[in-house]
Amino acid sequence: MLCGKTGGVADTEGGETMPSAQGHNSPQAAKLSGQAVQNWNLLRLLPLIIGDRVKDTADDVWQLTLQLKDIVDLICAQKISVSQVAYLDILIQEYLESRKALFPESNLKPKHHYLRHYPALILKFGPLIRVWTMCFESKHSYFKRCARNLKNFKNLCLTLSERHQIFQAYLSAGPMGQVVLQVKDGSPFYSALYSKAIQDAVRPFDFTEINTKVTLEMLYKGTSYKKGQFLVTGNMDSFSPDEVKTLMKSTYYSQRKETNQGTDLQILMEEWPFLFQEIGMAIHFQELTGVALKETFLASVEKKGKRLLDFMQTICADKSKQVLQAVKKLKILRGQLEGCSEDVKDMVLLLLSYFNEKEENLFHYVEDTCLAEEVQVENLPVTPCIIVCGTSCYASRQFMLAIDRKVVNDHISTFIAAVCLMLGSYYCFNIHCPVDLGSTLEFLQRCFLNINPEKGTKVESKKHKKQLSVNPRVLTLIADLSDHEWRETC
Repeated sequence: MLCGKTGGVADTEGGETMPSAQGHNSPQAAKLSGQAVQNWNLLRLLPLIIGDRVKDTADDVWQLTLQLKDIVDLICAQKISVSQVAYLDILIQEYLESRKALFPESNLKPKHHYLRHYPALILKFGPLIRVWTMCFESKHSYFKRCARNLKNFKNLCLTLSERHQIFQAYLSAGPMGQVVLQVKDGSPFYSALYSKAIQDAVRPFDFTEINTKVTLEMLYKGTSYKKGQFLVTGNMDSFSPDEVKTLMKSTYYSQRKETNQGTDLQILMEEWPFLFQEIGMAIHFQELTGVALKETFLASVEKKGKRLLDFMQTICADKSKQVLQAVKKLKILRGQLEGCSEDVKDMVLLLLSYFNEKEENLFHYVEDTCLAEEVQVENLPVTPCIIVCGTSCYASRQFMLAIDRKVVNDHISTFIAAVCLMLGSYYCFNIHCPVDLGSTLEFLQRCFLNINPEKGTKVESKKHKKQLSVNPRVLTLIADLSDHEWRETC
């Protein structure tokens, strides 16, 4: 056990007592040796190391140690709430009082006084670990080692600066002839010996028995890696579109298998990051439906967009006060902006107004400088949603896509790309369209993606209500639009 004032530690198995540091006569023996990081880790892990051997867990010194550990954990936390700061203030006060009571012969030091100011400093500057000097201490340790080993104190600054620059040059030059990667007992890679899924996954990389080895263990820069571990030796900041297309096509079977099995969205984001990007989802969508997502949508907009807008702004606005108000509002928001993207914004927003479906079910507005981690995801719908970074779709220059209240793509530069990703995600991830957006989404699906199934629908069914293969409101709009086009041509 950890004894109260003697500090001795008893071995519960052997019964022998190890003398504590306080039992020695040397003044240095009363200190815990080691570097700051070493002592920090020791304090964090001490309850795990000897906690099961402490017989009296209510022992005052043991409780004081746990109290100090809690204080250090809060001070070194990357994030800390205001309530935790208040708790830290009480914890520090209790710790100092307990320490003085348990060890009256040991005077408090100036750093204990500084400790009392930590809660106020956290409130002023945020988590203190973000402003600590440990990285500077680490850098300084190099110069201290050099000074000790060189034993030359004539113009020490010049000596240390030269040594430091030479060392930096060595690091910049790389391994300089050293063997970086060593493979132990490797055998040639024959793809025919593996499953079809593995063969499809590695086919784009041109792995052969000549340039590839299979091993259970390898040595990289002196560190051993074994089966089951992952080692990343480099990264590519950018991929060519052709590479992404090849990878997405060759792994399509694995993507569909995991999606159909209901794999968690976070896992899909980690394993298939390109699936949530514009180019990757387009490939997956085309493999799944046979429809080129963005190309089909743009072609339909060019062919039908102007006529739909004209119908909405004239015929529908005359018949519906709600649509008329939407037309006037969008005209003000759009201002002098021109272009295909602005027409698509008008089209989608007017469709929502025509079908009397709420805009907030499809769009979530945030500040134009908002980051993905700053989005209040609890306010998002569960179904795919476009996050608009700005006061309106017209003012925004940045969009995001959220699925299941998770931001899956935080850098979408155009509104058309955002709409295509939103529509594609319903198919790629087997998501039913919500009833609250059913008419708008089905109209876009049939008229702009040219997906017209004779039976079945993506809209989730209502209980105790007959499910129709085609939404009657969508059919009515299509019929009215066709009639309007026919009248215009006569």
